[in-house]
Amino acid sequence: MLYLPEEKRKFFKAPFGTLYREISEVLPLIRGSPVYSVGDVVTYRLTEQGIVPDIAVIDGHTMRSPCDRSPLILAHRITVPNPAGTLSEELLEGLKEALEHMPALVCVDGE
Repeated sequence: MLYLPEEKRKFFKAPFGTLYREISEVLPLIRGSPVYSVGDVVTYRLTEQGIVPDIAVIDGHTMRSPCDRSPLILAHRITVPNPAGTLSEELLEGLKEALEHMPALVCVDGE
């Protein structure tokens, strides 16, 4: 299992890279390309626009609260445990499986 040290967690609290506030800003950039999504709301918004991600990773939460917009994707479904602040072996194996069975939905029990 890989652990994120407590002193490094502050680096992941704020977004980094290009932040798009609306899914419509991203659509022209991803059409015809492989799409990997992380998060229930992002995945839900993509599917609303008719885009099924090749791999989607969700946990049933958004901003640490239960999410009522979890996407319904007819894809290979993989459920894995993953404690907070870690990348579990099960998650890494689940992602490998997802790569072999796209489209795939990786449902994380944890975060």
